[in-house]
Amino acid sequence: MSAFNICKMFLLFELMWLFSLSTVSFGDSFNQSKYAEAQKFYKNRNYQKVISILQQEIKENSSDVMYYELMGHSYFQLNSKLQAKEYYDRAISLGSKDVIVFLNQASLSGDLETQKYWLYKATEIEPLHAAANATLFTILQANAIDALNKGEKDAALMSIYEAKEIIYRYMRMALGNPNYEDPKMQTILLLFSNRLKDLDKLENSVTKSPDTYLNPN
Repeated sequence: MSAFNICKMFLLFELMWLFSLSTVSFGDSFNQSKYAEAQKFYKNRNYQKVISILQQEIKENSSDVMYYELMGHSYFQLNSKLQAKEYYDRAISLGSKDVIVFLNQASLSGDLETQKYWLYKATEIEPLHAAANATLFTILQANAIDALNKGEKDAALMSIYEAKEIIYRYMRMALGNPNYEDPKMQTILLLFSNRLKDLDKLENSVTKSPDTYLNPN
């Protein structure tokens, strides 16, 4: 399973929680009724209609971040990558705190370091965002395996340690979170714990016998 498929899986756990926790501030000229109308079309997957509505609103109020976020999401759903990135870039320049903007920016990026950059930005906004953290350590785990296949043990270990630190950090923060006993969070922690065991196995294969991991039979 690819890193961004992992991300989508965790997003299914988080989506309703994120919306329930999110707070927004509206600009002075923000048209709430038009935005609500665009949101309704977005939920119905009529992304072209969303774009049509918001393009007009942006002409009248070009400085409200929420227009650019939803425009970016709509283009992203239409797989119009260049347009999605353009609107996400603008949203970020206006101070976007929408975690999904940063996750999608990562998925639109073509190289590992850029993907990591956007995912770390996402965790700065929402440290307990499961999708961002899961995608980060999945990318790092894949990078470690790739390095190991190339015989680059030091590089493999660096990626493993970075991936493990992401999981440890998540677990530490989860302990102090009021939602710690929530079944959803417990499910996520269990999944993360299992991934930590995979990383331990990978680390052991690097430090002892790489062939054991690469060729278990």
